[in-house]
Amino acid sequence: GTVIQSVNDTYELQYSGAVNVKWFGAKGDDVNDTTAMQDALDFVSTSGDKLIVPEGTFTINQVDIGSNTIIEGYGYNSIIKRKSGGVITDVAMRIFGTATVAPFDPALNATNVDIRNIQFKGTVEPDNFEEFKHLIMAQGVTNLTIEDCWFTGWQGDAIVIRSGNVTAQAKNINVKILNNVFDGVILNNRNAVTMNDCDGFVVQGNTFKNCTKSTMPGAVDIEPNADDSFVVIRDVLIANNTFKNVGG
Repeated sequence: GTVIQSVNDTYELQYSGAVNVKWFGAKGDDVNDTTAMQDALDFVSTSGDKLIVPEGTFTINQVDIGSNTIIEGYGYNSIIKRKSGGVITDVAMRIFGTATVAPFDPALNATNVDIRNIQFKGTVEPDNFEEFKHLIMAQGVTNLTIEDCWFTGWQGDAIVIRSGNVTAQAKNINVKILNNVFDGVILNNRNAVTMNDCDGFVVQGNTFKNCTKSTMPGAVDIEPNADDSFVVIRDVLIANNTFKNVGG
């Protein structure tokens, strides 16, 4: 942005196109930035600005990402970390559509979310395996792209694209997971990527390593639950990925 002098002799930052999570009070000191992160996400969802995550460790319990959101970091040292402990179903970042009652209209999905160039970090080493403690969860999203990120040491899934259940039949449309690195660290996680409902799903150019507990499915899991006849799995591409030391 540009710093200008206003008419009353004060100074003001005129920004254009991007805001920084630290402007909302985040410290990046590995304590708890949940409130600041949520405030920043709420702002960009309505303003249309990009949210910048600078270098630092921004530890959060769970935050919700709204429509029309771009989140971008400066690389491996821009870290969003799921806080140790907490509620068993807390995920670090959640994209949650509002089609939770019949007729479950995909027009109510969260839309147009891009996440890139950030490290998402779990706590599998101190906290051990926990099936439902994910890093990113989407339920009812249209046009989601996650690219050029790192996912490290998650407990449940690194990314899960899910349908909800018979009373909340979320639909997911056009999800792309591109050129990320998934490192489970100690082979004690659930899956790196799980999908059980999506129309248009691409997993391409990623590296998967050191992930998945022996009793879980694997690095990439396409998992329509047998009782969920409402789910849609269509137009799936899994291509040009690398797998090293993968269990499951």
